[in-house]
Amino acid sequence: MYEQMEIAKAMEEASRAGLGGALATVIRVTGSAYRHPGAKMYIDSQGNTCGMISGGCLEADVAEIALKVMETAKPVRKEYVMDEDLVWGLGLGCPGTVEVYIEPLPPAVVQNDLLQEWRKTVLEGNPGVLCTLFLPESDEGLETNPARLFIPQWGNPLGDLGLLGWNKFATQLASQQLSLSHAKSTMLALPDEGGEIFLDVYQPAPQLLVFGAGHDALPLVEMGATLGFSVTVIDPRPGFNTAERFPKAEQRLLISPQDMVDVSIGGRTYVVIMNHHLERDKDALRFALQSKAPYVGMLGPRKRCERIMNSLMQEGITFTKDELSRLYNPIGLNLGADSPEEIAVSILAELIAVHRGQDGGFLRDRQAIRERASHLSLTQTS
Repeated sequence: MYEQMEIAKAMEEASRAGLGGALATVIRVTGSAYRHPGAKMYIDSQGNTCGMISGGCLEADVAEIALKVMETAKPVRKEYVMDEDLVWGLGLGCPGTVEVYIEPLPPAVVQNDLLQEWRKTVLEGNPGVLCTLFLPESDEGLETNPARLFIPQWGNPLGDLGLLGWNKFATQLASQQLSLSHAKSTMLALPDEGGEIFLDVYQPAPQLLVFGAGHDALPLVEMGATLGFSVTVIDPRPGFNTAERFPKAEQRLLISPQDMVDVSIGGRTYVVIMNHHLERDKDALRFALQSKAPYVGMLGPRKRCERIMNSLMQEGITFTKDELSRLYNPIGLNLGADSPEEIAVSILAELIAVHRGQDGGFLRDRQAIRERASHLSLTQTS
């Protein structure tokens, strides 16, 4: 999330300076690989890069190809078979296949360039899906200007994939992906046509809402921001909730949880309650559980949380089964964490697992590191 923003900024700066570049995007992964489809790297005219498409294995080779792409103004679709590339000397150790699409970015902004719409959407912090049509290559290589459709979460789709049915299906699938807390970019097959459509999904950074500005909140906020979360700290104490203590927090609200009538918690807001104050924790828990937050974590032992819940019940406040399913207490994964830094790692690890739809167990106990994406095929309609 943070990386996509940095790439969009680099593209914006180059465009303003009248400089060209190239954009490399992972469009398919088979087997094991470091990054998912949708991972990007921007390459400027000097070969400098921003972003990563692997664990450092592919970047140099892709940057070299990108310079040729800029020179010829023709895109390249490159497949890296890891086992074979290991023999060829690239030093890749993951037994999988990664396919990368490297496209030129002209010095001047091209009218109706939907990649620029993607860049604008990212910079504005809005969700959107960029669909790119890949037809079988001709003898002359890939199309210089592939058909594209851009679907913002708010507003009308822009562009055209070539057939009304393709546009309709892509729009429906994009809308489904954007409704998820963690959407995934994916490639769709066009079996009748022998081509494919890549859905490149962008969602802005999820929010981490931290109730409490104590000492143990410092590493949580610092690490959360580093991981790409938009962090807000809520604490009514002016001496604790300061910019100097939380330089990476995007917001610091000097209010009590009971005064949060104007604070919005949506489906991409993850809440951590660590006030170390019974009444403030109770107010924060009531507010958070009645919101759409997919994760509400409360620091402290189970008995303390039960005491707070019983107090709320005595006040006539009850929660639905769905609301209670989003409560995590004790908070964090079972790491045996002791220090504030270790506890922050434990909390964020659990939070990321929930965000990604995982259970946070040992990878050695799984058949595969990552679940394989279900095959999606596009049925042609007129």
